[in-house]
Amino acid sequence: MPLILSANRLQYQNLSKINLKRVIYFESISRKIRAIEKDNVTEFYQKLDYIEKQLEAAGFLRIHQSYMVNQLFVSFVNTSEIVMEYGIRLPVSKKYVQKIRDTFRL
Repeated sequence: MPLILSANRLQYQNLSKINLKRVIYFESISRKIRAIEKDNVTEFYQKLDYIEKQLEAAGFLRIHQSYMVNQLFVSFVNTSEIVMEYGIRLPVSKKYVQKIRDTFRL
């Protein structure tokens, strides 16, 4: 079943509503998506490519095959990693380096 994006919320199968303003990043592990918040993790099945298409205009940026970050929580950026608030370090893959350079004007 598709995800529904409305008013800064992501809804999945009429069960789980995710407040996008609280999501630090999305992680994909074996067809399962994890929406990581400071104090909560929500898991559901979907492709990260689909999430990327839905949320790109909402301030989320793909940085790796397995990660998509909320730009509001980015603390530090270079071409090999992004450091999020709360000290979370995520790798940047070569495929996404140019997009990150363009977005953050590196």
